[in-house]
Amino acid sequence: TLDRSSAASDVYKRQTLYESLYAERPFTGTTWPELAAKLLSGDVDPKVATRRGRLDDVIRRAMSVDPEQRYPSMDALIEEVERIRKPKRRWWVAAGVAGLGVAALAYGGRSTPTAGRCGLGAERIAVWWNEGSKGDLEVSSPSFTERHASQTRERFEREVDDYASEWSAAFDASCARVGPTSREGTVAQRHTAECLENRYDSLRGLVEFVASAPVGPSQVNALVGTLPRLEDCEDDRWVPYPADPKDAARAAKLHQDIAAIRRRRLADRSENLLETSGDVVQEARDLNEPYLLARALGEQARLLSIRGEHEPAEATIAEALEVALAAEHDQLAAHLINAMMLSLGGRPGTREVAAAFVTVARGLLDGGRRNPTQMGNILLNHARILRKAEDYEAALAADTEAAEQFAMANDTEGVEKARVNKTATLASQGKFAEARALLDEAGPALVRSEGETSPNAFVVRGMQTKLVLRSKRPQDALPMAARAHALAKDIYTPGSSTLWNATDTYLTAALIIGNDALGRRLLDELGRLDPPNKQAAVDRAIYELVALENLERWQEVLEGIPHARRRATADGFPYHVLRVELIFARTLLMLGRYDELRKHMSGSALSSEIGEQGMGLANGEIALMGTLLGVAPPGRTTWSELARRRPLPPQGELLFEVVDALESGVGVAPAMKTARDKYVAIYHEHDPLVQMLEHGLEHAERIKGPSLNHKHDVGAAP
Repeated sequence: TLDRSSAASDVYKRQTLYESLYAERPFTGTTWPELAAKLLSGDVDPKVATRRGRLDDVIRRAMSVDPEQRYPSMDALIEEVERIRKPKRRWWVAAGVAGLGVAALAYGGRSTPTAGRCGLGAERIAVWWNEGSKGDLEVSSPSFTERHASQTRERFEREVDDYASEWSAAFDASCARVGPTSREGTVAQRHTAECLENRYDSLRGLVEFVASAPVGPSQVNALVGTLPRLEDCEDDRWVPYPADPKDAARAAKLHQDIAAIRRRRLADRSENLLETSGDVVQEARDLNEPYLLARALGEQARLLSIRGEHEPAEATIAEALEVALAAEHDQLAAHLINAMMLSLGGRPGTREVAAAFVTVARGLLDGGRRNPTQMGNILLNHARILRKAEDYEAALAADTEAAEQFAMANDTEGVEKARVNKTATLASQGKFAEARALLDEAGPALVRSEGETSPNAFVVRGMQTKLVLRSKRPQDALPMAARAHALAKDIYTPGSSTLWNATDTYLTAALIIGNDALGRRLLDELGRLDPPNKQAAVDRAIYELVALENLERWQEVLEGIPHARRRATADGFPYHVLRVELIFARTLLMLGRYDELRKHMSGSALSSEIGEQGMGLANGEIALMGTLLGVAPPGRTTWSELARRRPLPPQGELLFEVVDALESGVGVAPAMKTARDKYVAIYHEHDPLVQMLEHGLEHAERIKGPSLNHKHDVGAAP
């Protein structure tokens, strides 16, 4: 690891020194993984590192990643340069080293604005944080009830009170050491005083921000999280301001400008924010303070990513990391990595970029030993990316390692988050019993630590309900879903996505266990809610069809198909189109309209999109119907080959056992009855797949006739 306080670290300001000599960046790369590898190895671009003969060797040694390989001090570096260069050529070297020295030594204290005596911490805060200013706060949102918003506002006030009290005590203690003008005490003590002034500015900025316009209850936690840690003022995590008073004032303002951008981003007040961040980045460049420049670039990268400008975002974060690493701000570099991991989506190349980020983070954090909580968060985000890419084994490994990192830091909440994350991965694999056992242990602890009304608490309840629905006692899911639904109605308004999801989960439970009366009531309730997005509106149209299916009102299902098809097609969700077409096919099957179904199977999205858009269970049902009907997938080999292009959960594999048996000439009835018995032994008789097999068997007898129980009975129906 790197020690920024050593003499050797003074000669590692590689970017300042290198660029002053060569007017180019020392590290280049066409991709982020390539650049990350060069940053970690310290290998400069060979195109720009062979221009000054022996001086290049000096620069390489000064820039070494290993402190033991560098010059022991700046004097030793200058002596080496003097030895190999003539005096008349030394002016540019001196200029470069002088610039480097300013960057390395500009850590003197600056006076802090206090009155002529100490003990005034609480009084300073009381000027702008008092009963009157508290009355200006407004916490509200169309998505939350007034009661919940009021409770959240009270919690915000308590957290600000606690931070203000801790700051006042720390400030008064610091003032006693350095005096009212911060000119007494040691250099480290003056730096602590400077850091506390920064925290004062941050707290005041947060209060003024919340008072300036309403913030939503869901945003409060994130906004409070922007308050920097007071503990960092007592250790080496605080990066002091420049010694020059004017530059110190500019640095202090930059700190608050960056914090203001972050607050606006978290509160969705993003109008002209990217342009503002560009101005702040330029000011940081002009000041030539690496720490502030890296932070400003990090915020700009987040904003670019939010806007979907992923390539510029990755280029910006690469520069931020290069700046942070060059100045040995390892913790900041790790923080930047974690922030960008949160922003990575499912685009091509995401896994490679994420893997490169994790590799860099391991080097920065010494495998997590320097900051296991930070490493744990990075690994959590990596696991989510791997799960989205359907690399479940790698995701499980990342979840497990994340839990170990949090345990190393005694972060129990982090451990539970990692275990809940692992539950989602296990469920994605179809390992429902194992996932439920883990969630039953980790879920309640996470709900207790984050609160009954936290978003994660609703996620946990939803996961528990869905896992119970896949167990041998699906009826146990109904009271669980009912409790979550009642709590959601108490907190969220009809325009909230959380209330929609809670109602959606409750409806799913009612439909699966066959409580049709409750299902109809919840379907009506869902119809009165505002869909939080286009996908939810399509989901509602599909649920209406599913409810009618459960009631076996097949003619009404047919009448609802055109509306659902239009919604799914117009809103651009290919998988939803596939779901609608599957319901249509199932309805034709139940009505015995086999010729119409064959035509539908041959020319619809069912056959053309199954491999690209389908999921294991849906693919299996489509393949089963196609095989029973003797319809070949157009332009393909077999239904089994086509449908298996997507990863399959265990229940999907059971369906394909039937499809494989039928395609190989095994009798229909034996194959379907065997699959049904296997599935009931694992899950329950109300499960959709069991119903699917029973319907398939019933109609196979009509389609295949007397040859049902014999081999070689799979062909075109008469």
